[in-house]
Amino acid sequence: EKFVTLFKKNPVPLTLVSVADGSFVDVNDNFVLNTGFSRDDIIGKKAHDIGIFLNDSEYLKFSKEIRENHAVNGLELQCRTKSGDIRVCRFTTSIVIIRGVPQILSSIEDITQYKQNENTVREREERYRLIMQNAYEGILVNDLTPNGPGTFVDANESACNILGMPREELQSKKLIDLDTPDMKVRAPAIMKEILKNGHASFQTNYISPDNQEKFIDISVSLFTLNKKPTMLSIIRDITNQKAAESALNAMVTSMVGISGKDSLDRITDSISEWLFADCVMIGEISPDKEYVQALSMVFDGKRVAEFSFPIKGTPCEKTLKHGFTFFPDSLSTIYPETKKITGRDFQGYIGSQLKNSNGEITGLMCIVSNNPINPGISVKEIIGIIAGKAGADIELAHIEQVLLENQRMLAETMDMANLVSWEYIFSSQTFVFNDRFYAMYGTTAEREGGYHMDAETYIREFVYPADIPKVIEEASKSSNAIDPNFISVFEHRFIRRDGEIRHVSVQVRAIFDEHGTLIKTHGANQDITERKLIEEAILKANRQLNLLSSITRHDILNNISVFYGYLELLEMESENSGTSVYI
Repeated sequence: EKFVTLFKKNPVPLTLVSVADGSFVDVNDNFVLNTGFSRDDIIGKKAHDIGIFLNDSEYLKFSKEIRENHAVNGLELQCRTKSGDIRVCRFTTSIVIIRGVPQILSSIEDITQYKQNENTVREREERYRLIMQNAYEGILVNDLTPNGPGTFVDANESACNILGMPREELQSKKLIDLDTPDMKVRAPAIMKEILKNGHASFQTNYISPDNQEKFIDISVSLFTLNKKPTMLSIIRDITNQKAAESALNAMVTSMVGISGKDSLDRITDSISEWLFADCVMIGEISPDKEYVQALSMVFDGKRVAEFSFPIKGTPCEKTLKHGFTFFPDSLSTIYPETKKITGRDFQGYIGSQLKNSNGEITGLMCIVSNNPINPGISVKEIIGIIAGKAGADIELAHIEQVLLENQRMLAETMDMANLVSWEYIFSSQTFVFNDRFYAMYGTTAEREGGYHMDAETYIREFVYPADIPKVIEEASKSSNAIDPNFISVFEHRFIRRDGEIRHVSVQVRAIFDEHGTLIKTHGANQDITERKLIEEAILKANRQLNLLSSITRHDILNNISVFYGYLELLEMESENSGTSVYI
């Protein structure tokens, strides 16, 4: 009976299949929920009759492994739901004996999203490799030997141009051959960081063979090439950008340490100051891609709230379609719609897309100026960094909003159900409580000395003495659990800090690590005092009703006996035979 309950209510889809003929014996509720098949669709039928497996050869491999090994662990199969959706599922299967009959018990984990994410990561890695091969930035590859960086294995054309030497010459040199005296001093510390973290980024000056002094930004990563440790260096000539270094550093500093709306405000303020812009706006695109709603906006040095405008006919339209956009001058001539919207004859414009973590465009960042914009450096990379931060902040703000709403709904639900949660950590042998738990027990974390409490203290302080054996017994069951689906449900009385005795229903689930070791239990306590009081009232009323019925029946029978006695006397004394008939 316990197995049936665990099987039916298990949060993981489960199936039972007959070893004898391969037909489905039973499926649990989660299987029905996740596949769309009803039990009538499944039970008594075989997998190939239903068409649940997409690939027959995969299913035959699955069946063969079960027959040979009596178990399958982590086999991935493509499955079809009733609606026709294709899902990738990981099967963990073993043969169990139920009522003397061998059955195939399978737990099914839907890993479709995981596989999609895995493929996405693989595609991103491939795109990244292609971008590096065709990048504008310089790319250098060299061996990593026990004595340090070896000779360059390869270099792209951009690296040759930045360093001022042909590939053949570059491939005969080591990284140390390119170092300036200052860089030779810094090199050991940088190399130590690369070996420790697998990557490092730094900037250095460089003297080319024709005696040109340049400033280079270098990003180094370690990877394995042909089973050998190899260094990949991405280099950029940032000589022209040094003029804006102080402004950039100030701006980046202003962006660190905050997020959300405050971060967006700081970004718009910093850009306005850096580029002497008359208007800087970070906005979110409407779902129909027709409007931009400002989330943070500075206009003439003042913050503007509740501003939106149509995208069509503005430079933002080009930014939305093509990404980074830069018009150093004549903006109003090219886009006269801008003057209608702002009332200003703006000249310069910089625009960038804002994207979320999935690469979807969610907003725009616009920088406009009454005068031509001439930053003196390539602003694309800098704006790209800032736009990445702004996009992340917008996404984070949405996530936080959804999280807060979910937390509010969960809290309200738990309040309505008189439900609180807790954990027991076996490594430290302590309970971990929260404010909601303490509130149910009429106390606070401050009074109890924090949110952690050992089991002995909890039982002594809060468990009703007569129920302590039951609580200890249930705790022992949890601590000795080996079933990953172990759940314990029981009731006991507890004593609040104000002395009130109440009833609680406890549900405990065992949590195991990837090695199958029990690490903690999750618990949920529900105050059922009102329910218990109602139950006790009903029992008391039933007892009183039964007693009343017994007393009433006895009194009535006594009165009837007396009445019959009088009738018999009347009959004996009556001389009228006709009257005797009625008596």
